Amino acid sequence: MGKLTDNEFSKSFLSRMQNRQGQVNHMDISKQEIQRCWQRQIPYLYKDDQRIRKDNRFIRANADGSEDVVELANLERALYSQDIKFKKIRASRPAGEGVLFQQIKK
Repeated sequence: MGKLTDNEFSKSFLSRMQNRQGQVNHMDISKQEIQRCWQRQIPYLYKDDQRIRKDNRFIRANADGSEDVVELANLERALYSQDIKFKKIRASRPAGEGVLFQQIKK
């Protein structure tokens, strides 16, 4: 094996991570995982192609059953995941009437 430099490692690591991201199936998220987030007051973000058309917008399902449309605000400048900020665009559903909340409640 040849000598590895930081640059070669970074390129290799990034290419593996990009390939791995394509394999993730977001449909495998269980109801229990979402409920655990909500118990900790952590909102769950998801895409809904019928309600959201822009790539940088998501539905934020809140623990109270409400939903908001949010937009990724600073992805280019975020170094860590906790640095990523979302800007609320509008309220989509009131408390207890969110689409995801209704599906999990069934």
